[in-house]
Amino acid sequence: MSGASAPERPARRVVRRAAACGVGAALIGLAFSPAIGLSVLGGAAVSFGNLLVLRRMVDGFRDGQSPGSALIAAGLSGVRYLLLGAALFAIIAVLKAEWIGVVCGLAAPLLAVVLELRNSGVGIFHSPSGVTSPAGSDAGAAPTSSPPPSSTPSPIRKPRRD
Repeated sequence: MSGASAPERPARRVVRRAAACGVGAALIGLAFSPAIGLSVLGGAAVSFGNLLVLRRMVDGFRDGQSPGSALIAAGLSGVRYLLLGAALFAIIAVLKAEWIGVVCGLAAPLLAVVLELRNSGVGIFHSPSGVTSPAGSDAGAAPTSSPPPSSTPSPIRKPRRD
């Protein structure tokens, strides 16, 4: 493996996964119709380009840009949104792409980020330790009735006030 720094490796994985998710979504879209497949590919291309620009901006901030160049980057961020809007307008209005396909393509990098978070061990995707499903119920299913009242006192005690 190359000598990539620790924060750079997840960013590279997200970019690769975003490309893979976009191409995979376009192939699935082709199963519906060529128009939807190409629409998904167009949306994924716009979103992937946006992800690359964002990654370069973050790399620049992390590498310690001067305050002036940070201000320029913030101004160019507004221009980036205008370019994104123009690209989406061209894809949907001018090329007559299916809007649902474009939206699905735009979501490809989001799926890539969620997959990276899930695989990196971030706690929001794992059940807290010690939490189990209710006895007698299927995993993931809500219990059908409330448990019977217990005659034993609760293990949580209120603090004493002396």
